[in-house]
Amino acid sequence: MFLQQILDVDEKNQLVSLNAWLSYTWQDYSLVWDPEKYEGIQDIRFPGSADHIWRPDILLYNSAAEDFDSTFKSNLLVYSTGDVTWIPPGVLKFVCKLDVTWFPFDDQICYLKFGSWTFHGYALDLQIDADNTNSSELIVFREHLDKKYKNDTKSEN
Repeated sequence: MFLQQILDVDEKNQLVSLNAWLSYTWQDYSLVWDPEKYEGIQDIRFPGSADHIWRPDILLYNSAAEDFDSTFKSNLLVYSTGDVTWIPPGVLKFVCKLDVTWFPFDDQICYLKFGSWTFHGYALDLQIDADNTNSSELIVFREHLDKKYKNDTKSEN
């Protein structure tokens, strides 16, 4: 997940809204082809609405959005090796227990719990891409005083 912007922190209702790009990669062996047989074509893009290509049903379990899955159906990038990449942008609104006892000097930790809606952990193994993780601090939201939010990625299966 690539955090783009924190849109809102609603202390009263214990909600956070943010703009993020989700990133999924997987292998589909039924999509493998030999580029030499197809004029050197290495990859093909398919519309996100393409029903004939499997995509994981990953949802934000602690979502507070009315439509539950508020990600945009962006293109699927399919490589000749059968690797598939899908990077849907989305506005994520989720529940986060906010403790403002020490406001404005408080720190908040919010968790985003992603998972498959229909597959259990043994059938669909979610993993964090170690090459795309970081712990950079971002000052992206202002309310009364500057607040620092840490973009931290953690894997819990």
